[in-house]
Amino acid sequence: MNDHFDVGSIVRAERCTKHGTRCLARAMVATKQNDTVCIIWEELYPHPIIMMTSSADDMNMRAYSSRNFLITPKSINRESKNDDDDDEVNVKIDAIQALLPFENENENNNNTNTDTDIDTPNESESTLEPLEKMKSAIILWKERGDQILRLGDPSSATSYYEKALFNSSNLSIGGTIIISVEGFPRIAEVDCVEVDIIDVTLVSNGEERTVKKSAVLLSIMERDDDLLQERILLNLTRCMLQLSELDVAYSGLSKWSKAIADAKRLLKNGNIQQGNKLLSSIERKKKLQLKTDKKLAKDICRLVQSATEATTTTTTTADLNGSSSSRSIEKSVSSIKSSSSSSSSSSSSFETKQHNNIIYVVEGSTSQDEISQFLQRLPASNLVLGLCSVFILPIVAAVLITQYYQKTTGQ
Repeated sequence: MNDHFDVGSIVRAERCTKHGTRCLARAMVATKQNDTVCIIWEELYPHPIIMMTSSADDMNMRAYSSRNFLITPKSINRESKNDDDDDEVNVKIDAIQALLPFENENENNNNTNTDTDIDTPNESESTLEPLEKMKSAIILWKERGDQILRLGDPSSATSYYEKALFNSSNLSIGGTIIISVEGFPRIAEVDCVEVDIIDVTLVSNGEERTVKKSAVLLSIMERDDDLLQERILLNLTRCMLQLSELDVAYSGLSKWSKAIADAKRLLKNGNIQQGNKLLSSIERKKKLQLKTDKKLAKDICRLVQSATEATTTTTTTADLNGSSSSRSIEKSVSSIKSSSSSSSSSSSSFETKQHNNIIYVVEGSTSQDEISQFLQRLPASNLVLGLCSVFILPIVAAVLITQYYQKTTGQ
């Protein structure tokens, strides 16, 4: 470990993310005191690598630095940011690491506005074919991303993988590209390239279209025998899994306000068609959920009312042969059965037993198939309420019947 960190230098230290996982992240040294260092965290989400260059690829580099990433979604900015994080923390000097040598070179180039560019071939590479030159640059950026990912810094690694992917994505006539069609990726072949638009033919149905260059998600690399693009995309996926909580879908959890906020973010970012479609889907699911909740609440109320009427309509005086009590309770039992079959909240059955001219209502055995079907019909948000209606209501009915029996025998 290097213990000579200057104030203002960029270092790397362990940081707890929004979802409780820990990773290495970049920070700037603010102050030093004995063996303690005060650091200020950089933003956790990745940024495009901006290289100062005056080479022949200057226009291409400016286009890269001014646009968003090819693959990394814009929402990763919000997902990876933790509002509860302290921007300034004190750590032991042994807990921080220096940047890798090539990272310091990038920092120096950006700070001093030098004209060096990593993509400019050196003398040993000048004799290589153009395709080999491009591959060597892609491999270099990918290997640097691999080193940072092994350290445990997915944010910085994402920037290097995106730079390698950008270098591998060259738009040319006759090439194969992936474009966005109504919010979905589609494979197309390039027919004509102009300043801001391109003519393409969709591979799936042969449809010809004219699209903007901004609709191009990725150009497929030709003669990629080493599967460089595939390997870069796989490593990018690993970074995304560490930066974002992909196992949570707000609409599936009925968190409508957060789901609507995500959809509005799409609208704000310019994806109007996909954002409106998502908003309509969320509103439709929300209305369906409310309708299901109301129906379930009504069914539970009917079941409670039927159980209450069944205990209060039984006669208090038993005949010598028990005929009147038997008819009354059998009628009540049939009422409970009919209400139970029409309600989606109960799967209990009842049966009657006669002993000493007194009729008892006994809770019958519960069918496992009925319980399984009932749980499948219930929405996830009302599962607890449904389970309560299955087990608690029969117990309440049994208690009421027991109280009535005690009163009857007492008289």
